[in-house]
Amino acid sequence: MKTFSGMMGGDSFEQQFENVFDKMEALKTQTERFKNILKNEEECTFIAVCQAEFFSVFETERLVQELTMNEIDIRNIVINMIVFPEGDCKKCSTRYKMQKKIHRSNI
Repeated sequence: MKTFSGMMGGDSFEQQFENVFDKMEALKTQTERFKNILKNEEECTFIAVCQAEFFSVFETERLVQELTMNEIDIRNIVINMIVFPEGDCKKCSTRYKMQKKIHRSNI
């Protein structure tokens, strides 16, 4: 044990073992406190932000399901980057059609 005590700051193996358990207990307490904050809808709510595209909507749906299963409040979803076709912009028109299809089926 003396061989390793210099590398370990001079504490005995037993003391180091106790220190690890003390840190684990402190982490458990902090985690429980954080979990309680997340589950208290008066203190915390999630607002999901996604784009009107298939994978973004799909991932947001998974997020909502996970939060709901864990009793964590999520009241709003913000949809960014919605495109409205203007003029003869092919990229805008294509994206608008794709978003329109997603809107009808999921949002």
